[in-house]
Amino acid sequence: MKKLSRIIMFVVLTLIMLLPAACTITPEKGSNGLIYELDLLSNSYVVVDYQAPKDQVVVDEVNYKFLVPELEIPSSFNGKPVTRIAKGAFRQVYTETRHDYREYLDFSNGKLTLNKFDEANGNRSYYAKIQKIVIPASVKTIEDYAFQGCSELTDVVFDNSISSIGNSAFASCVSLDTITLTDKGEAMTGAKTNQLPAGIKKVSDGMFYNCTSLSEVYIPKTVSKIGKLAFASCSALEDIVIEKADGTDFVLVGDETEVDMDDKDGVNVTYIDNFAFMGATSMEYFNVPDSVNKFGVSVFEMPTPDVADPTTTSSLIGVSFSSAIKELG
Repeated sequence: MKKLSRIIMFVVLTLIMLLPAACTITPEKGSNGLIYELDLLSNSYVVVDYQAPKDQVVVDEVNYKFLVPELEIPSSFNGKPVTRIAKGAFRQVYTETRHDYREYLDFSNGKLTLNKFDEANGNRSYYAKIQKIVIPASVKTIEDYAFQGCSELTDVVFDNSISSIGNSAFASCVSLDTITLTDKGEAMTGAKTNQLPAGIKKVSDGMFYNCTSLSEVYIPKTVSKIGKLAFASCSALEDIVIEKADGTDFVLVGDETEVDMDDKDGVNVTYIDNFAFMGATSMEYFNVPDSVNKFGVSVFEMPTPDVADPTTTSSLIGVSFSSAIKELG
């Protein structure tokens, strides 16, 4: 009897391990270069990759870059909703100098062409970089590293109903400076500058790590945690506002005229994790609300100043801590 039980347990565990692989089928490519997999459990599609069609790619003749000015993810594919962007789906971490594109450029009938590049490399989509991404209201989850390293990405549009944005989802998007919210796919009335979706519960680990063009962020009242390295190396970050429980604003980061060090109440954030703002050198004043009872290690650690790099010089003048902190890193 014990032997039979062990066999049954082994079979069950094997099936559990195989379940993730069994829940998706062969990738399918859409007309806009997006590649999908069908999630059989939810009967919905997941965006797993992107290969830009040549007719979407624009040549930056000055900087010799291949760009996709805007990519809109559809809300459905093959009659089923698109609900998730998979881990690393748009991740770009290849070497920037892999090719000197200039040797492939030539003029034909007065127009710049890439015929030589296409002949030598077959497909320029591998090197194309998205500048603006529009994510539909149907998408509820953006997984880890989804857009990591998209160095030309300046604008992200997503819906207020997104419930999860994964670790390092936008890490090293060094050009990102604009976040736009929609409400069920329509323009959202009253949205604040660079407001994050109300559906999220935390600013995930490394979510905006090394986003060196991001200067301000608005955090909704649903957020209770700011994760490890969440805004680390965001060297342009000057303003962070958190929505209080009553809908009014609390200035977490700002200049002397914006931050009220006596304003400590009404915020739902309870945990600021390790290195959360490490290297965010443009911050001047940081006001930790009384809701925070756990404060991580080296949250404000700054780099050694380098006279050749002004972004390494910290502007931090003052920090007001929470009286409720029970665990200080």
